[in-house]
Amino acid sequence: MLAAEGGKDKKPVVRLSTFRNAAKHLQKAGDFRPDMLEDQPIRTLIDEITDALMEGVNIGLKDAEIPTEMADRLGRDVFVFSGCKTYHELREASQLLRDDRGRIKPFGKFFEEVRQIHPEYNERYLEAEHQFAVHSAQAAAQWAEIEREGNDYDLQYRTANDGKVRPAHAKLEGLTRPQDDPCWSEIMPPNGWKCRCRVVQVRKGKYDYTDRNEVSQLVREATTDLDSQGRNRAEMFRFNPGMDRVIFPKHHPYYNLSIQAKTVITDMADKREVKNGFAAKTIAEAEEAFRTQLGVKCRLDGFKKSDMAQVQEIFACVSHHFTDFPELRDKIKFVGSVKGRVAALEDVKYTELCKLNPGMQDDVLRKYAKNWAKRMAGCSSSTYAYSSKNFTEYALNGLAFNSTWAGTKVKKQLEYDVQHKFHPVGCDTVKAVFDHELGHKIDEMLSLYTDPDFLAIYNPAKAQGERFIADNLSAYAYCTSFFRKSNYTPQKEFIAEAWSEYRNNEKPRPLAVAVGELINRKYDAKKQN
Repeated sequence: MLAAEGGKDKKPVVRLSTFRNAAKHLQKAGDFRPDMLEDQPIRTLIDEITDALMEGVNIGLKDAEIPTEMADRLGRDVFVFSGCKTYHELREASQLLRDDRGRIKPFGKFFEEVRQIHPEYNERYLEAEHQFAVHSAQAAAQWAEIEREGNDYDLQYRTANDGKVRPAHAKLEGLTRPQDDPCWSEIMPPNGWKCRCRVVQVRKGKYDYTDRNEVSQLVREATTDLDSQGRNRAEMFRFNPGMDRVIFPKHHPYYNLSIQAKTVITDMADKREVKNGFAAKTIAEAEEAFRTQLGVKCRLDGFKKSDMAQVQEIFACVSHHFTDFPELRDKIKFVGSVKGRVAALEDVKYTELCKLNPGMQDDVLRKYAKNWAKRMAGCSSSTYAYSSKNFTEYALNGLAFNSTWAGTKVKKQLEYDVQHKFHPVGCDTVKAVFDHELGHKIDEMLSLYTDPDFLAIYNPAKAQGERFIADNLSAYAYCTSFFRKSNYTPQKEFIAEAWSEYRNNEKPRPLAVAVGELINRKYDAKKQN
């Protein structure tokens, strides 16, 4: 994948394709049971919700110092919350499984009916939950600082002090109590969805304490919102994220589920803590995680410790694809940097040369191996990453990122690319770059670029011209100025660009949807044969 020449925060995303896979698993089973939460298609949905919410937590904790114990418990809470959310989401979907005669509906009809659940849970609700996670994490980090400093300061409640503040929260403006006062266990912000209030430390004696009895009344008013049936919808916000070590309040409606479901989700959280996902802190640890958890060779030469967030993006992207398309493991034996792949290829070539030329000078053999490897596995400076099916004999076929683009440089260039339509909408991350390269591997697995069903999508778009494809997918998907390049095939790049948009754009456009859904259908058919 190449950068273009020349030089708002995104909403949290759960892929429609992930929800589709979970719905398909539900339809095949014919019902929904708590133990199905552990099945891979549903577990992937839980993991993506967790990842989306953890993005909010990480924003809230940016530059903060919190105890490892607190960080671990906050992460566990997000996973459990995501599991409970998924349970309710799929339980609602399962109620549409059967027709009036009790027969299981064909998947096409079932998915058409349940598809409306996706934007409800995984867009509208998720956005509010993401914002809440940001504020909860900020509150947890602040409480960690308060705990470190002891009772040296008083605490004071502050609102955003504008026209959007809830009247009940506005009454709390300036409330001042000691740090160890019980009120902070119930009224530490956020005190509602999209609450922007905060608590600040103030010098002892600078402000008079708010009367204890008045505080109790204000707390109750701020966390009371009765529905039509007299139930208090705001009571669940009586908690302190840092004190309780949670991101979401324990009385959230998602936690209203069966004992069996609670047990399954708790067990999953326990297993997840043992496995600990991608917990690497150094490049060496990251390489080991790729080897042991993904089963691929890995060298990350050129990446630094400060680039670990990008390395984690790559790991998560490949991991999700291995989950969705297990056969890709046969196509991908190496994941790492271009420099790392060149170095690995140099090592195996040097070893071969030493065996074939026992009397030749070592430095001559090493120089030859180095030049050969760079020629065979290197790339231009404008290349973000590449996929390769070469060198299967060394288990070096796979994916490589050009570490020249590591750090903030790649983000700025990708934003430029998307703005100028060189790459698709939503594809301004390292994840999107790897989704593109993995699109090539899926194409390789399914022989898609010559498939008549794909050509039925591609040829009409091609007939409308290069400008049409640039406007509706990307310029790189059909770039006539690249036709002379030996490594550029427009059909293949069309597939890879469409797949990247399908996986990354919140609302993928028709061409991306057509290719993405075709890939899902073709892969489903392949599994049946």
